[in-house]
Amino acid sequence: MPPELAGMLTAIEAGDAAVIGMLADWLEERGDPRAPMARAATQIDVEAVADTLYLMRTGKMSSGEASGVVIGMTLFGVPLGPLPLHPFVSRDKCLAEVREAIAHRKLSGGVGQAIALTRRTKIAQLLQQFQETSATS
Repeated sequence: MPPELAGMLTAIEAGDAAVIGMLADWLEERGDPRAPMARAATQIDVEAVADTLYLMRTGKMSSGEASGVVIGMTLFGVPLGPLPLHPFVSRDKCLAEVREAIAHRKLSGGVGQAIALTRRTKIAQLLQQFQETSATS
């Protein structure tokens, strides 16, 4: 593994999410097929965030994922707050809430937590790709 790549992956594993954009650029310059996955980890996927918010609000999230919210909050600087359960929540309402929050640049605790958890999941998937590639080479 090239030292530049190893350094970027180490920084990302340590929680430096800002390095992901540099990693995406580095991979693109080399024609690496993992570049789009790295680029996607730098962007907010409204649909995925809405799915995460829906799972959070309906209580369908595992305890491991819930603890991941706290880690994600720390990594991405989203303020912690109570996670309200909504008995009559729908995925469409979650999607509308995420879109509105992003459009107005005003994140509720739930949307901020969903963004952090969704990013954390994308980063974990990206790092997993590199671990699998390293194991096979």
